[in-house]
Amino acid sequence: MNGISAKKVLQMEGRSEAKGPARRWRPIIGVLMALLMAVVVVPAAAEEESGTERAEMTADDYAERVQHFYGKTEDFQASFLQTYTDIAAGEAKQSRGRVYFKKPGMMRWDYYRRDANQRDRILVSDGNTFYIYEFEYQQVFRECLEDSQLPTALRFLMGDGELLDEFDVELSEESTPQRPVLELTPKRPTAEYTKLVFVLDPESYQVSKTTLHDPYGNTNQIDFRQSRVNSGLPDEGFEFETPAGARELNPEKRCD
Repeated sequence: MNGISAKKVLQMEGRSEAKGPARRWRPIIGVLMALLMAVVVVPAAAEEESGTERAEMTADDYAERVQHFYGKTEDFQASFLQTYTDIAAGEAKQSRGRVYFKKPGMMRWDYYRRDANQRDRILVSDGNTFYIYEFEYQQVFRECLEDSQLPTALRFLMGDGELLDEFDVELSEESTPQRPVLELTPKRPTAEYTKLVFVLDPESYQVSKTTLHDPYGNTNQIDFRQSRVNSGLPDEGFEFETPAGARELNPEKRCD
C-alpha cells in the first residue's frame, strides 16, 4: 500500500473502485471475525489438562477448546504483526498495529506507518457497517455486513457458527503439546482461501498466530502480541465518521 494509492491498485488489476478494497481485505477480515467474535458460549468451564492428557488430544479436541475460549470472550485487544507473502512478486510485506474486537460484531484495526506512530489506515465495524479508511489518500470505502459475503463470520456473529461445522480440522505435522498447531480446511470451498493455520497457546487455547493460504500460494500471517480479553472496551471506539475532506468511494452505500 505504501507509495501507491488504492485507486491505482484497482486500475492495474482491472477492478472497479467500489469492489477493490473489499476484495483486498475480505479474506483475512472474514477469518478473524469468525475466530475472535465467536458467540457460541459453552456453559461449563474448561478443565485443565495435564501434559499426558494434552499429548492425547485430537484436532477436534483442540478446536472445541478454541471455541470455548472465544465463546466466553466479550472483548479482545492486541498488538499485531501482519506478514503478507506474495509468491508471484517474490516478496513479503509487513504491517503492524493494534486490533480490537467486541461482541456483537464490532471490530477495529489500526495500522501504523513503519517509521512513525502515525496511523496509516483503519478498518472499523460498528456491528452494522464496515469501513476502510486510508489516511494518505483520504478515501473511505464502506460495506454492509449483511451483504458482505462473509458467511462464516456472520454465522459466528449470529451465534450459529462453530469451527467444526465450518472446517475440517487436522493437527499440523509441526504440532506438539507445547505448541499446538491446527490446520483448518473449509468444508465449503471458497475462492478466497484454501487453508487456515492456527498456532495456539497450550494453556488458554487462544490463537497466538493465524496464517491464511490463498489459492495462488500466497500467505497472510498475523501474530497477536500483548493480548487482553474482557477489559470492557467502550462501544464508542468502534464508531466511524468520514473525516472532513475525505473521498467516499461508494457514497451511495447505506446499511440502515
